[in-house]
Amino acid sequence: MLEFGEKLEGVKYRELTCARLVIKNADGKFAFVEVGDQYFLIGGEIKKGESENQALIREAQEEIGAEVMIGKRIEMAGDYLYARRIDEYIHKTNSFYEVQIIGEPKNGIEPDHKLTWATIEEADQKIRQRSHFWALEQIITE
Repeated sequence: MLEFGEKLEGVKYRELTCARLVIKNADGKFAFVEVGDQYFLIGGEIKKGESENQALIREAQEEIGAEVMIGKRIEMAGDYLYARRIDEYIHKTNSFYEVQIIGEPKNGIEPDHKLTWATIEEADQKIRQRSHFWALEQIITE
């Protein structure tokens, strides 16, 4: 599995297993949730007892209020990072999936998450978790 970021020696990381949606529209733009000054691929932690597919469906509902059709699994990649908002070091293992939105997204239940469409070039500076950028590149190079 590809790993991004630097694993600092002597630092305890909280392990998170996540499922992420890679959604590309007809204009060639990708779906992100914008939180503050950062872009994230839609998705998040897989809860105990939940499959990756169940997590993808739940996260799409929570973050952008959308029904989705899950396509192929892209690959897994991880990030070692420091999460400023929660003041914690985290190691995220992400499973990425190509996904299509069914119908129109509504508002999700997370008020600080705004659905944003951008090209990979437009999003480059706002994606801090490099595994997310890597997943987008996998779609572009197919």
